[in-house]
Amino acid sequence: MKKLALLAVAALVGCASPQQLRQTVGNASNFQLCRAIFLAPRDVAQIATEEAQRRSLDCAPYASAVFQNEAQADAARSALAQQLLMQSHPQTPFVPLQIPQPINCQSYRMGNTIQSTCH
Repeated sequence: MKKLALLAVAALVGCASPQQLRQTVGNASNFQLCRAIFLAPRDVAQIATEEAQRRSLDCAPYASAVFQNEAQADAARSALAQQLLMQSHPQTPFVPLQIPQPINCQSYRMGNTIQSTCH
């Protein structure tokens, strides 16, 4: 499955030839083949669809498992991203600003500037 995913990425950037993709797709399991049809980039999905037709493979029985696996992988990626975010930005407890007594400020104009005095 990893090899199929790597070739899908390689196809996106133009590194894998159609022959390499066909060979990898031809060696894929039925589940991997259906996963590629449902989730891979268009070029890879097209080659996978051709292979599925050659095998007379119906991907409908695999759809639920493919998308369930993908949902679980998405949840795991989200949890990992959240964990990494929390590690890089640890939360500090909120401490309200303590002002011992009320502060009174008055502003007034002095020439072209505004001055403020607080006590």
